[in-house]
Formats: sequence, structure tokens, C-alpha cells
Amino acid sequence: MIAQVVFDLPLEGPFDYSIPSALENQISVGAQVQVFLGTKKCAGFVTKLADKSLFEHLKPIKSVADKSVLTAAQVSLGHSLSRYYGCSLGEALFTISRGCEKLQVFSDTVKKNFSALTLYIVPSGNYEQVLVSLIKPLTGEGKKVLVLVADQFVASWVEEILKKHFLRENCLVGTRSLVFRSLDDVALVIMIDEDNLSYKQEQTPMYETRQVLLMREAIEKIDVAFISTTPSLELMFLVAKGQVKGIEVGQARLGQVQTIDLNNYKFTPKGLLSVPVKSVIEKNLAKEEKTILVLNRKGSYALSRCTDCGFILKCQRCDAPMTYFRLKGKYSCAHCTFTMPQETECPHCRKPSWKSIGIGVEQLQKELRNTFTLAKIACFERGAQELKDFDVLIATQAVLRFRHRWRANTIVLIDFDGQLNRMDMRSSFNSWSLVEHLRVMAKEHIFIQTRNSDHYVLKALTQGNAKIFYDEDRNIRRELKLPPFGHEVNVCLRCGNQTAAQNMAQELYGQLKGNAAYPLHADTVSKKRDQYRFNILVRGQDVIGMITLIKEALSRIKRSSKVIVTINVDP
Repeated sequence: MIAQVVFDLPLEGPFDYSIPSALENQISVGAQVQVFLGTKKCAGFVTKLADKSLFEHLKPIKSVADKSVLTAAQVSLGHSLSRYYGCSLGEALFTISRGCEKLQVFSDTVKKNFSALTLYIVPSGNYEQVLVSLIKPLTGEGKKVLVLVADQFVASWVEEILKKHFLRENCLVGTRSLVFRSLDDVALVIMIDEDNLSYKQEQTPMYETRQVLLMREAIEKIDVAFISTTPSLELMFLVAKGQVKGIEVGQARLGQVQTIDLNNYKFTPKGLLSVPVKSVIEKNLAKEEKTILVLNRKGSYALSRCTDCGFILKCQRCDAPMTYFRLKGKYSCAHCTFTMPQETECPHCRKPSWKSIGIGVEQLQKELRNTFTLAKIACFERGAQELKDFDVLIATQAVLRFRHRWRANTIVLIDFDGQLNRMDMRSSFNSWSLVEHLRVMAKEHIFIQTRNSDHYVLKALTQGNAKIFYDEDRNIRRELKLPPFGHEVNVCLRCGNQTAAQNMAQELYGQLKGNAAYPLHADTVSKKRDQYRFNILVRGQDVIGMITLIKEALSRIKRSSKVIVTINVDP
């Protein structure tokens, strides 16, 4: 007997190995085995059993791992993952295996004769009622429910809800890797806030959890329920096509959105806070009400320039300006862990004469303390675990993790235009979604400082009408052939040697040129963590067709072992 084995490497495979007679009864499709790949002992997964091989001399399988075997459905999912996201089959199967490592494996099965896809839109953000109504009918039958969440903060909140109503063993709660778990004992999969950016994997395979869940539904015929305040445009497109059933659940009194047009305040004193915002904060302080100011800029200043020679201080590992942290007395890179002391000299003219510009949380904190000297002012950024009492809270969008626990009378978005005008096809959606989620935290008002008050995102927010946003954003994406009406596949080539990365990228582009491939270009941050990065963007309607085209082009060029190639679908 012959076993075809794949590995957790960017090698297409599979590779043939002979099965010793002593192991014949232990090896099946999906089993993890130990073999020699060259001279190195490696773990691999069996993807197929055969009677013959095209090769005469085969290495034998050394042993079978004492781990659970991947099910036929998981192996089938691995094939789909490999075809859609451009990774090797081995990388896909090991990604699935790692998602199952810490989970209990059950032998009981639940028969599934049909599947249902349902989206529950909950504008209030209060998901408890929907969760209980979905899970309660299943627990009496001994069936289990899998709940996917974006991060551990949401997981703890969901677990608190479920503990009030159900036994712990009836529900499984986890982040994106849990999507690969065996579903033999699961009757329903619930995905909460599928639009959250945390559901996108940042390493190969760069999968989108929602897409993987839809793949599993097609393979295994499982029931899937999405619960969201702001469903993604991709999911709403499936609702419009009738592939997913959409249900809007209840209404709630949410904070009213009002815009502050900064074009009307040209002659006010300099600062990040407009006159109306200062007035609102003052009123809240008088009433002992809380205010939250949202600004997605860490540190004090975004960029530092030498006043003598004009040199911009950049990270030594990344081609990116250093952010100045006044309170910590240092410069820090936003892309890696590299830091510089406050007394750093200019490497060009050897003088420590820096002028920092841009906006940041610390700058806003200083302005507030100068204006409201008696107020309790606190800051909350990503990584913070606790929050002390405050009158005014300065926060990044990480504060959304606690939107079900914290509330404030007023929320103010300081730099909404910076969020709205990012070079990202989802910037409009992310901006609209941010405000809609913040409305859950606001008792009365959300104020948005902007110079673009006529934007359709702001019109939808001020009128409280999600249809305005979805219709306009859908039309723009249809015209530009962006997801869900078209797809983009970004091929990134990176290497510590700039010439090696660029030469291979140019050779690959030569193979793809004329096949909807856009010109070769350096990444937005051309050097990141000592790696030079070059991108090739391919656009089209068929993702699998584009992936096949890219893989064929890669097979025709001379590959360098030093250059790492990653494929990102709909980045």
C-alpha cells in the first residue's frame, strides 16, 4: 500500500511513502504520520491511499502520531481552503489541525439532513435574547452549539451570558481557529459580529473566517446563524440573493448622531477639540456625566522632522516614520518593537533638534488637562485590561471590546475623516460600523468632527438609516468591481535582500502581465521588520481561477529560497 503525504510547507505535493505492514491498520486518510522528507524527520497528513506509485524506491512511514485523525469533512475543507486561498494542501490541513488541538473530540454524531443560513441583525447590540432563543431548543436534545467570537474579550462576555441559561458542556465558545473544529457533535454554529477585522487571518493561509464557515456549510450541511449589528456588505449581498435569510431583531434607543462641520470653525484657537465639543464636555462635567473621546492615533505625534536638515526620523527596521510618545519619553515604531530614546540625534546632521507633527492620544490628553483642570481624565488603548473612574475618557477603537459593559452620556469622534479616507476598500464600511457600535455605548449623543459632512456615510448615520449606506456602498463596489462583485488577489514577495525580492517579483509580473495583473509596486510600507516587500495585484471574478493562474506563473519562474511568497485574497 502507498500513502500520499503532504507537509506544513509551501510544497504542492503530495509525496508517496510506503506503508509498513505493521502500520497498515493504523493509517487512513486524515491520519498524521512521521516520515523523512529528505534527511529531516517531518510530520505530515495522509491525503490518499493507493496501490501503486510512479516511483520504484519509496521511503517508509516511520510512525503514526497519537493524535486525532482529521475527518473526511476536514480533509475536504483543506482542499477547498488550498484552492481558494492559494496555500499548499499541507499548510491548509495543518492549519485545521492546530485549530483542533486543544479541543475535546466527541464520538457522538448529530445527523444533518439539511442546512440553514440565517442572519440576525441586532441594531441594539444586545445579543443575549437571540443567543438564548437559538440555543435553548437544542440543549434539551443533548446537542452542542459552537459560538465563534472575534476576541477573548467578547468570548468572556458571551460565556457570562451562556452561564446564566445553560450548562457549560452544551456550548463551545472560541475565536477564529475554532472554525476548523470537527462538527460531528455540533448542531448549530453561531458567528458573532462576522464583520470584525479580527476574523481575518494574517498568516498563510490568510483565510476569512466567514468564508471558511460558508465552505463548511456547503460540505457538511450545517446550520449557521450570524448575529451582527453591522453585517458586512458581502453577507448582505448573500441576503439579497436569497442564499441567507435576513431577520432584523427589535429596535432600541441608541445615541443620536450629530456632525460638527469643522469648516465653520476656521478662526477658533488651535487644538483637536472644536468649540461645540468643549461645550458638551463642560455640560457633562457640570451634570457629573461621562464623556468618551475616540481617537485612533497612539502617542503624541505621528511624525518627527529635523529642524536643521529636514530629515524624517524613521524606524531602522521598517520604512515608516517613528511615533513620538511624550509620556514615555521615546520614539516607537508602529510596525515592530523598535524604539529610540527621546535624546536621539539626527543621523544626518548629528543634532537632536526634532519638530514633531500630527495628532495623537497623548496630545489630546494634554489639551484636555489644560482646559479642564479639575476633571478626571483617563486613557484607554489596546492592551489595557482595567479602567479607573473617569469624567473624560480618551480611547482608541479598542474601547469597543467593552461596549456591552461601559456607557457614557456623550461620545465624540475626534478624527473621523482620518478613518474615512484610508487607502482601503473597506474604509467607508469600517467608519460606519465604528459609529454604529459606539451608539450602543452612548446614552444620548455621538458627535463627529468632520470636514466632509456631505459624505454618504455621515448621511446614513445622522438619519439613522442603514439602507442609505448599504445602497451607496454597494453601487460603488459594483462600479469598481470590488467584493462581492469582483475579487482581488495580492501576491506579496518579501526578502531581507531588496534586489532578490524585486528581481523575482519582476519575473513573476512578467508571467502574469496581461492577465488582469496590475503593475508591480512596493508595499505601502516598503520595508517592514527588515523585509523588503513588493506586491502584484490580480483582479477578476473567479478567485480559484486567479489562484490557479498565479500558481502556474510561480511554477514557471526560478524560485529563490530566500524570497517568501504570500497570497492574500480580498486583502
